[in-house]
Amino acid sequence: MVFRSFLLFKKPIAARLFAVIYLSGTAQAQVMSEDDAVSLALQRPENLAVIEAPVEAAEGALTSARTWRNPVFSYEREGVDGLGGSAAEGAESFYSLQRDFDISGRRRLEKRSAGANVAAAKFGAVSARQRLKAEASRRFYDVVAAEAQLERLRILDERLEGLESQTDRRRRSGDASQYELERVRQEAFRMQPMLAQAETDLIAAKNRLGALIGSDALAAASAFEGDLIPPLPSAYGDRAGQTIPQVAQLGAAADAADLSARAAGRAAPDITLGAGVRTFGARGDDTGILLNLSVPLPLFDRNQGEHRAASARAREARARYRLQRDALEAERASLSDRAARLRASALIYRDGALASAGDLARIATASFNAGEISMFEALDALNAAADTEERAIDLARDAREAAIALKELSPETE
Repeated sequence: MVFRSFLLFKKPIAARLFAVIYLSGTAQAQVMSEDDAVSLALQRPENLAVIEAPVEAAEGALTSARTWRNPVFSYEREGVDGLGGSAAEGAESFYSLQRDFDISGRRRLEKRSAGANVAAAKFGAVSARQRLKAEASRRFYDVVAAEAQLERLRILDERLEGLESQTDRRRRSGDASQYELERVRQEAFRMQPMLAQAETDLIAAKNRLGALIGSDALAAASAFEGDLIPPLPSAYGDRAGQTIPQVAQLGAAADAADLSARAAGRAAPDITLGAGVRTFGARGDDTGILLNLSVPLPLFDRNQGEHRAASARAREARARYRLQRDALEAERASLSDRAARLRASALIYRDGALASAGDLARIATASFNAGEISMFEALDALNAAADTEERAIDLARDAREAAIALKELSPETE
């Protein structure tokens, strides 16, 4: 990580030597990157089911809308002396098949509406993938930032331990007071709960990432490597003219609602046609042809209520589409500007203030050891350097979050 590389060079030689020995023994261990975390999240079966199930459901509804309704077979028997047996000379049997037909075009509109719902579901799947990828990136960089904060506090703790040890030696030689020693000790004691909190935050960040990518995938990672400062927003491509998936989903849903409203407005009912055979006599010696036609008469219920409700839903869907389209386009423009500005600020701060903070801590420690400055001046310099390092991490994390949000609204062409 970039921030760890800025901080690690400030460790004592013994600590750096231990790190080299440790890393050489774990060279084959798995290092997780942002791309790895995103890929693991997308490959997890539970995440895939959440993304793909709505599309399958919409396609199932489309299949149902396209499928002809089953014909109805009917059988009736009427007898004067009974319903069966040789004595029933006057018995009559009726066999018929009936099927309804759409003459208004309503079902054709319903099929088109179902097709628009499939398109909406597919855009929704793209949007869900983008949200999942963004969430995986966020949780990954939460871990990176938590590691950087813990590393910062550990380095400050090492610096304070060195300052306390040197102050104690100077006290024994009469060059420092007991008050100065107790003051630096209080600062060192303050580090313990801060370190414990930072370790807790890191564990929590890892657990949140593991909940998304799977605990086994998390356990296989020995380290997390990534630069908190994001690349230029232009690296994501110029997407100004591309429809945001969430907007496309709402547009397709609005189209489906419009078609449903049009279908509900078709008042002409379905007609039912039937054909069959009528037999006379116990042995069916005489037969006749049956034809049947039935048409509901729309005298009272002309589908007024359903049409009104469907029209209202269509107007609402269209309004939501336009409002969300304008809001997300404005947000994308704002995020593009914010991501670029925060990235520039984080780079300037890292290259300037953060590099200076390292020099400040090193000079202050050397000057105090040489007796050129007091303990209070050295303590102030170490705290100032630590605050600068914390601010650099926060700035970079803010820039990364803006870049992730922008990328979520600027998807790849899937």
